Amino acid sequence: MDVLKIQLTPEDFDRVASTLLRWSPKSLGVARALIIDRMPLGEVAKANAISPQQANVVRKRFIDKVEQDRVNSFMSREMPKQKGMDITPFMKQINLLSSKGYTSDQIVLYLKENGLATTPKDIELLLNGR
Repeated sequence: MDVLKIQLTPEDFDRVASTLLRWSPKSLGVARALIIDRMPLGEVAKANAISPQQANVVRKRFIDKVEQDRVNSFMSREMPKQKGMDITPFMKQINLLSSKGYTSDQIVLYLKENGLATTPKDIELLLNGR
């Protein structure tokens, strides 16, 4: 994304900034001056006793955080509809449920509760291939 064309409200800026616990107030001030207040790069750099390159890096890193926040926000409200997602992280739980007598349908329900869409047939194929 072009750092000069990003559209960000002060409220969105504050929301993202509140998640950046390791950022200094100075860095957040530089980012706000460049992104929200649209102040010139050289002026912001001089006012904060940093080089224009450093100020630009702060702006770019903040915008990267904004983009990551937008992706995370989307993922939290919209579940994927694509089948065949990686279920490797759930293999231990799948094997445990299967060994305790849970059916493929029940395992699918467990995976759905954890944000993973699959089918009983996929679970059966997975378990028979272990």
